[in-house]
Amino acid sequence: LSLGTNDIARADIQPEAGPAYRLERASTASRNFALRRPAGWQTITAAAGNGPAAALGRVRFRDVRRADRLGGEFVAHHTAETFSGLRVRIDVKALGETRWALITASAITDDAAAEASALNALTDGWAYLMSDLTIDRLIRPLDRIADPRQEAGDAP
Repeated sequence: LSLGTNDIARADIQPEAGPAYRLERASTASRNFALRRPAGWQTITAAAGNGPAAALGRVRFRDVRRADRLGGEFVAHHTAETFSGLRVRIDVKALGETRWALITASAITDDAAAEASALNALTDGWAYLMSDLTIDRLIRPLDRIADPRQEAGDAP
């Protein structure tokens, strides 16, 4: 799966543990993704969100199997949107210690309709085994890229 790292505009991530969050950048010229949600958090460095936000820039899967034959339960998701209007959602299913991706694409602009249809034609009905590195980047918990902001007077 390759959306192109520079083409990703926004990512909404619900990790297995911790709060959901949104990373976003204004244009392809913007170097780093900014944390937009939840309120009250600040990234630990300017580039801390780049790994999770751009995770679908290029992903290689370890294995594939029919989704209807895969047990387990859904534990997380990652949705990326491109500047061209393609939205790709990865629903993460846990099967023991492994994590499998179910991929769904949609068009948020007319220009992306053909690309969404083509991606769905390839992925519909299939589940894809993810490596530990892919899992770490795709659904990284918020507390690994950001800290809660301290209000004035809360300093230790």
